[in-house]
Amino acid sequence: LKTLLDKFVGVTDLQIEIGTFATGSQIVGSYSTVSDAKAAIDALTRTPGGSNTNYQAALTMANTLVANDTAADNKIVLFVTDGDPTTGNWISTAEILAGMNGLSHLSDSATAVNNIQINAIGIGLGDTSGADTSATRLNAIDNTTDGYVPIANFSDLTNGLGSIFVPVAVGSD
Repeated sequence: LKTLLDKFVGVTDLQIEIGTFATGSQIVGSYSTVSDAKAAIDALTRTPGGSNTNYQAALTMANTLVANDTAADNKIVLFVTDGDPTTGNWISTAEILAGMNGLSHLSDSATAVNNIQINAIGIGLGDTSGADTSATRLNAIDNTTDGYVPIANFSDLTNGLGSIFVPVAVGSD
C-alpha cells in the first residue's frame, strides 16, 4: 500500500482516509500527506488468526469517509481484504449488491455522479468460479471496467497494486 501511495507524492489538496475492518470497522485517520499516511500504515497491526471479515461494516465506513470528504473532485476507494465475508448482513453476492445499492455515496448511481472509483483487491482468496464466490462478491463491490484484482499472497501485493493506477499528475485534485 505504501508503494501505491508513492504515486501521489507531490499532489496538493490530497486527503487520504484509512480504515480497518474485521468483525467491525474502525477509522484510523485522515492524512493530507503521503508520509503521514505511510506512518499510519506502519503503525497498523494485524489481528492474529480467527478474526471475522465484515464487508458491511467496512463499506459502510468507506461510505461515511467518502461522504465526509466534500472537497475532492476525484475519490478512490481501495477495498483490500484477505477473507470472504463471515459476519454482518452482507455475506452473499446478492446481499452485497443490495447493500451497496443502499449506500448514499458508494451505490452505482452515486459513484457515477460523484466520480468515485472503487477498487476491490482480494488477497489469497479461494473460489473464483461459480455463482457466489470470492470473485463475484468482490466484483459486486468493484466498479472498474477490469473488475477486482486478485493477489495470490501478501508478498505479491506491491506488484498487484501497481496495476491499479498510473502515476498521477502533480497538482490539485
